[in-house]
Amino acid sequence: MQTVVPKRKRGSMTITGAIQGYNKHFFQYHGIKIATDLSPRISSSLDLLLVDDVKLAPDSVSIFNHPSNKVVPVDNGALTLTVHDLCLEMPRPARAVIYISGVEVIEVKMVDKVQLYNVIRADVRVLDSSGEPLAASVFPLMNLTPHPATGIISVRPDPKLAADPYTVRYEVKGDALGHTTLSFQASAKSGETISSLPMNVQVFPPLKLSPRNITLIIGEVFQVVAIGGPQPLADIVYSIGNSDIATIDNSGLIEAVAVGDTVVTGVAQTEDPESRATITCSQDQVFVYVVRLTGVKIHAPLNRIQTGAKMPLYVMGVNEHQTPFTFGHAIPGLTFHWSLGNKDVIDLQPVYKENGVTLSEDDAYAMRVRALNQGQTNVGLRVKWSPRSYDQVEVGATLTDTAHLHVFEKLRLMVPETDGSLLLMSPKSVGQIRTNRDGACKVVYELITCPEEGSVVAVDSQGRVTAGSATGQANIKVTAMEESGLKQTIIVLVKVKPVSYITVNSETDVASVGNKLSVIPVGMTITLRVSFHDNVGEEFHATSAVLKKRPNRFDLTQISRGPENGTFVLKAAHVGHTILKVWDEGNPRIADYVPIPVGYAISPALATVSRGDIICLSTQLKLKEGSLAKWETSDQRVVQVVGTTGLALATNPGTTTINYRLSTTQATHTEVTVVPVDEVQILTNGVKFVTNVPQQEPYLVPVVLGTGATNVQGNCSKDLLASMTEQQAFLQKSLFHCGLLFSSEVTEVSAREMFLATPGFDPESGQYFCRVSQVQQNTHQVQAMSTVETSLQLQIFVQAADGQPEVSSSIASLRFYPAFHLGKADLVLSNKQTRGEVTVSGVLDVLNNLQVIPSDSSILQIGSPRVADSTYTSVVYPISLQDTQSPWKRDMTDIYLTLTCSLTGQVVKVPVNLIAETVEQVPTVTYNPREGVPTWGVLIRAILENYEFWILLVLTAIAICAATFIKGAAAAVPRGPVGVIDISMELVPCHSWFRVVPAQPTEQSVPTPVSHRSSTSSIQLRISWLSTLPLGIAIPDHGHLPPEQNTTMEHRL
Repeated sequence: MQTVVPKRKRGSMTITGAIQGYNKHFFQYHGIKIATDLSPRISSSLDLLLVDDVKLAPDSVSIFNHPSNKVVPVDNGALTLTVHDLCLEMPRPARAVIYISGVEVIEVKMVDKVQLYNVIRADVRVLDSSGEPLAASVFPLMNLTPHPATGIISVRPDPKLAADPYTVRYEVKGDALGHTTLSFQASAKSGETISSLPMNVQVFPPLKLSPRNITLIIGEVFQVVAIGGPQPLADIVYSIGNSDIATIDNSGLIEAVAVGDTVVTGVAQTEDPESRATITCSQDQVFVYVVRLTGVKIHAPLNRIQTGAKMPLYVMGVNEHQTPFTFGHAIPGLTFHWSLGNKDVIDLQPVYKENGVTLSEDDAYAMRVRALNQGQTNVGLRVKWSPRSYDQVEVGATLTDTAHLHVFEKLRLMVPETDGSLLLMSPKSVGQIRTNRDGACKVVYELITCPEEGSVVAVDSQGRVTAGSATGQANIKVTAMEESGLKQTIIVLVKVKPVSYITVNSETDVASVGNKLSVIPVGMTITLRVSFHDNVGEEFHATSAVLKKRPNRFDLTQISRGPENGTFVLKAAHVGHTILKVWDEGNPRIADYVPIPVGYAISPALATVSRGDIICLSTQLKLKEGSLAKWETSDQRVVQVVGTTGLALATNPGTTTINYRLSTTQATHTEVTVVPVDEVQILTNGVKFVTNVPQQEPYLVPVVLGTGATNVQGNCSKDLLASMTEQQAFLQKSLFHCGLLFSSEVTEVSAREMFLATPGFDPESGQYFCRVSQVQQNTHQVQAMSTVETSLQLQIFVQAADGQPEVSSSIASLRFYPAFHLGKADLVLSNKQTRGEVTVSGVLDVLNNLQVIPSDSSILQIGSPRVADSTYTSVVYPISLQDTQSPWKRDMTDIYLTLTCSLTGQVVKVPVNLIAETVEQVPTVTYNPREGVPTWGVLIRAILENYEFWILLVLTAIAICAATFIKGAAAAVPRGPVGVIDISMELVPCHSWFRVVPAQPTEQSVPTPVSHRSSTSSIQLRISWLSTLPLGIAIPDHGHLPPEQNTTMEHRL
């Protein structure tokens, strides 16, 4: 037996079974003898037909409840149809659900925009109550029909097949521009009409890109404009055929990159409301040609003009497609250099000369000619380019041209001699004639014509003149009839001529100081007035022309029509360069080009300053009538500005707009960005040291907030900085605060008890500072600080605020020199006490620069100073009387010592009080060798009279004996190495004091005798010392006794 497994394929198959032979082993086993070969062979076949299981397709169907169906519905509902295959064994029967339903919902899927004369598709489905779609074949049974609200669209079935059996497709064609709605209706079995939701449909004009042909040189930009398309304007997606030749951004701004030609495509896209997919509504293409300049031409509308006329000149390329749009503002740019053959005949001016704006040579491709006097002249042009512009100009090309102009004298009517006697009009225009007597008396206007000739104009009773389509001239007589019977008559000549050219002129009430502006200030408004001229340059009084305008880009300026005919209002909205073209719609060849460079007129422009910076805003703008302008800021928290002077203070981090408002309609602006202070600099170069010696002026330590060199921005004068308002000055002081501290921690007096540090601003130097002023001190504080070696440490702190983190400066050390202190305030000397001392305490640098001067050097003598202690902070000045007799014989009321420190400027006067004491007269004993040896009484009296010397002599002997004894005792005891100290004592002049410098110890133990030298040399003392012997032995000084005493002492000895 064999098992057959089908391979899931349909079709017919035959299965054949055959016996090939017998099993001979079986016969042998059972002992059966039989032939094993079969002849003929035994076989049998079976035919099979392989089929699929029974299926119902579709397994779900919705049948419209209508009597014309093959299956006649009885009522709405659902039933299940089951099919059993009686020939096969099936695991489960086939089933299908049949829905009997009516119309419930009509779905319409379509975009809501269609281009004029184009077709879009609308897909319609009908759903039953259970949301199942009905077959499209039953749509005629329900009378499904489209219903547009208006006739601007037409709807018909699409002959092409639908997307599926449940959908029917219609074609919607736009027949006229406008908006409408489209809905579909169907009838139910009950007779009820079911309608779909109305679909909005907009029929829009085709998208057009303008201009059709664009010619540029490398580096030039031009913006295409999209006209038509869905409204409101859908997203226009621009693309370019070859980005190596030119590039285009999302706004349609084209930039030429390399020589060649390419195509720009603009696609208007919208979104499908159902699928949210992007759909292309309309598209258009324009051609871009990137060329090299091979030559230039001066475009002059006329070569003959009359005196007083004004005419534009601008540069063109070799053909009419190469306009100033082609090369006017290419980067790198071309420069245009004009020359005049005879400056007495014409004047060549920039476009904005009357506004005080002098354009640079980059923008000089358009100029204005004013005819001055009769004559002929040549206007020359030379275009130069930089080495970087090598691919903008053809190799070997010479960009020069010359225009010949002829100026003739204007023909004036002598009777009457008035400019108002001529009225120049263009065909089909309307003009007006009026006199100063209109309204005051009866005025009659009449046309003077020849009977055989027709008139080219007509005039009514109000002086309204209407020109026909023909050209020519006519005379109009104006008669004023006064009430007194007096008649006055004037003749007005009316000329009807075609327009030869137009000129765009600028008008504004703003001017610049010195005419130094090279751009139009951003934010300013300028009126552009277009004047029409005939073939001799005469300006028209009335025209019928319709002006059109077009800039090369739309994102930098706002140009709208002015309140008067032939005027445009130009608003300089953003910084950049724009080229404006104005032309006559009826005659596009009559055109004029105007450069519009927009820039900043406020200095500094787009400044980035640090918090606390002072900004001196300035501008060259002014009103012609001299109105008072005003400075304003959009955010007072960021920058505070004085409205009249422009002095501004950056108070908090942020960005604000500074406006300079000249009037209610004229203003310009710039932006100022304030960044937080991230560093504080202390400039101590100007302050060498501080002292507590009373001073008239405080110490000003300059401070810079931020990393810059100064906190003043712009052109600031001292008077302007001094005009800071009280609020600004208060804010300046709150920007930071100053902290003081002594570097030494052992001081008894703190820095705050001696100095006060406050912030401030100096308008003279234009710097912030810390004012370090002295605090009144008492005698104890002065004495306590007089010997302290320390420095005054200054640190600046910027407090945290909105957008400003807390910042502190590095510590700046200021050398502190304290005032010296006197041990006593006065000095008392007498004829008995002829010597005294003045002790001065102070630091080393102060004492080194100290000078003591007597008021009378014939009375007082200042000895050499000496150190009073081992800390070298006190010095003693010996004071002695030079004359002990004469001082009491004269007025001694003004004897004093002046102590002056040249370092700190401290000056102290010490009064010296001289007292005369009674002296007992002792008879003088004179020793005469011839009279023999004096008696003991005489010797004792001599000892008593000089007891000081004898006491010193005895003490010296005792000291010598003691030293000898110590030396002998020490020789018997073992001891360590004995060193020798070299002490150098330098005697300096009276304004200084000596310094004791220990020398290096040596191994010698033998002392060197003391050698006495002059007062200007050094005294070297070599003293033997043991390792345990302390220093600081006092050496009496007798080298400064008065000479007379020394002499007396020697005689008495």
